Amino acid sequence: PSYRYKLGKGRVNAYRAVTETSPSVRMVSFYAKDSAGGNGNGAFEVNEDIDVFMEFTNYLDPTSPATTVTLLSTDPFVTVTYGSFPVGAIPTGGTVNNHLTPFRVHVLPGIGPLKLVTFTLEISGDAYADRQQFTMLFNPTFATHTVNNVWTTLTNNGKIGFQDFPANSQGVGFIFGGENQLFEGGLVIGTSATKLLNVVRNATGAQDNDFSSTKTYSMLGPGAIADEEGGTYFADSAASAAVRINLRVTMDSYAYASEPDNDYIITTYAFKNVSGVQITNFFAGVFLDWDVHPASGFVNSDSYFDSNKTAFDPPRDLAYVWYDTTGPTPYCGVVALDGTASYRALRNSLTIDLSDAAKWAWISGGIVEDTARGDVHVALSAGPYTIDNGLARKVAFAFVAGNGLAELQANADAAIAKWAAIKTLTAVEERTPDGIPSAFSLDQNYPNPFNPSTTIRYGLPSTGRVRLTIHAILGEEIRTLISGEERRAGYHDIVWDGLDNRGKSTASGVYFYRMEYADAEGNSFRQTRKFILLR
Repeated sequence: PSYRYKLGKGRVNAYRAVTETSPSVRMVSFYAKDSAGGNGNGAFEVNEDIDVFMEFTNYLDPTSPATTVTLLSTDPFVTVTYGSFPVGAIPTGGTVNNHLTPFRVHVLPGIGPLKLVTFTLEISGDAYADRQQFTMLFNPTFATHTVNNVWTTLTNNGKIGFQDFPANSQGVGFIFGGENQLFEGGLVIGTSATKLLNVVRNATGAQDNDFSSTKTYSMLGPGAIADEEGGTYFADSAASAAVRINLRVTMDSYAYASEPDNDYIITTYAFKNVSGVQITNFFAGVFLDWDVHPASGFVNSDSYFDSNKTAFDPPRDLAYVWYDTTGPTPYCGVVALDGTASYRALRNSLTIDLSDAAKWAWISGGIVEDTARGDVHVALSAGPYTIDNGLARKVAFAFVAGNGLAELQANADAAIAKWAAIKTLTAVEERTPDGIPSAFSLDQNYPNPFNPSTTIRYGLPSTGRVRLTIHAILGEEIRTLISGEERRAGYHDIVWDGLDNRGKSTASGVYFYRMEYADAEGNSFRQTRKFILLR
C-alpha cells in the first residue's frame, strides 16, 4: 500500500531485455561513520566529515578495467570531499567494496534538523553508463542504543522507538530477538486532565507534540556509569500556554553490554520546575504500543499483534506484553523504577479514548487491568510528586525483554538492582544559588581540608552539559558527581560525601576535582582543583 500511486505505468521491452548486453553495477549495501572525522556518536552533524563505505555487485556482463563510481551531491549543506572509486574489472556476479578508501562528505553549518539528503552514484566505463540514488539522514534528533541485546531509539523530545510516527522510518523501535517489538512509545506527564502533556497518539491519528528541544539526542560509549549512555534535554514549550506546566526535562539513558544487565535499557527524566510556583500532584509515565512477535519458527502473520496479551507484576512494578501461545516466546515490558502509581492495560479498537482526559486517567487512575487478547498497549507511571520552584524531581524507567516470563522477571530484577547503584552514584546534594556569572568558574571547595563532606561551587554563564568528577592522586577517577547532565546558567553548589563510585569511604589524602562543560554552540570549559580529605 505504501507504493500506491508511486510506481506509474508502462511497458517492458522484452526484446531488448533478452538481446542487449551490458554490465549492471549496483551498490548493494552501505554504512557511514563519523568516527574518523567527527565525534563518533553515529549522528552526522555540522562540521563533521563522514566516511561512506559501500559494496558493489555486477549482475550482468563484466565491466572494463576503467570502470569508476563517482559520488555526487547537489545539497547546499553537504559537500563531497572524496568521491571517486575505481571499481575496475568486475566479473559477472562479482563484488567489490571501497572499505579501504571510502567516500567522504562534509557537513556544512546551516543544515536543518532531520535533513534527508539524496546522493547520486554515477557509474561509467567505456560504453557503459548508469546511475543510482540513495539517501542519508543528517543532523538527526534521535539516537539508538545498540550495545546489548535490546536496541531502542530515543529522541530529543521524549518519543521512544521512532521519531516519525506513523511512518516509523527514523529509528529502530525496540529490537529484541531480531524483531522490532514496538510500534510507538513516548512520555506522558501531567498534574490534571487539563494540564496533560505528551508525545503519543491522539484522536486525529497523529501524535501530540508538547515537548520541544533545540538539541539532539547524543550517545556516548563507554560512559561514566554505563557501557553506553545517551542524553538530551527538552521543555514543554511546544504546548499551548493553557496546558503548559513550565518544566525543563533532562533525559539520560544507560545500557550495559554484559550479563546480567544486557537485556534492558534504563531511562531517567529529571523534571525541573521553572514555573515560579510549586507544582503539585505531578505524575510521570510512559505509553507503549508493544507489538510482540511470536518466537522464531512460529507462524508470523501480518496481524500477529492481535494475539498479544498484557499483565502487571506488582512486586517488580513491571508491565509486560507477550504473544499469547505456549513456549518461551519473547516478552517485553517496562519497569517503574521509583514505584508504580498507575498501570493501564489498553486495547486498540475503534472506541479507544485518546483524549487528554483519558491520558490523565492512564497515569493517575491506579491499576486497571485487561487480560483479553488483542492489539494491546500499556501505560505505566510514577507519582504523585510535589516539585518546588527551581528544584527537580528525577523519575526512572527500565525497558526490558526476555525469552519467557521467568527470564523477563530476572532481567527486570537486574534492572532494579542496577538502578539502586545508579542512584547511589548520582545521589549528591545540589542547590542553585541566585545570580548568573559572566564567566565560567570552578571555585575552591569549602571546607578544605574536610571531613566527612565538602561543598564545590561552580558557575555557568550559559546552559550546557556538565561533567564533575573526583580523582585520586595518580589520576584515577573514583567518583562521578555529575555525568554529563544538563545544568542551567547560574551558580551551583554540590556536596561530595567522601565516598567512591562503589559507595565505600575513601582514605585520607590529596584528591582532585575536575569540571568539564560543553554546549551545542561550541562553548567549552575545563578546570581541575586540588583538595585534602582528613579522616
